[in-house]
Amino acid sequence: MGFNTSAIILNDYLEGIRKDKDFGEKLVSAILSLSLRMHGSSGIDVHPGATVLESHHADDVAVIAVGGNYMSQLGAYYMPYGRHDTEEGQVELLRRLADQFGYTLRKKPKK
Repeated sequence: MGFNTSAIILNDYLEGIRKDKDFGEKLVSAILSLSLRMHGSSGIDVHPGATVLESHHADDVAVIAVGGNYMSQLGAYYMPYGRHDTEEGQVELLRRLADQFGYTLRKKPKK
């Protein structure tokens, strides 16, 4: 059902973004220049306060870490209709992420 793009906006730059009459065009240009799943990329700066990271198909779920005025894609996984807003979907993503880094995931035993 299309594509999604991850971006980070630094709130300290909101006023500058508001005043940048070309921000929308810069954002669109950056998104259109992305390769799909730019895993490991630092993204494309749109403005000192805005960066687009990656684009992925809507059937994929990207796991993105955000912090320290930076974001990085940890993984992207094909999950058609895979709901990452459910516990089951979140655990599936966690399992896939752990596997990608060579780990296995197991549930703690009940006490």
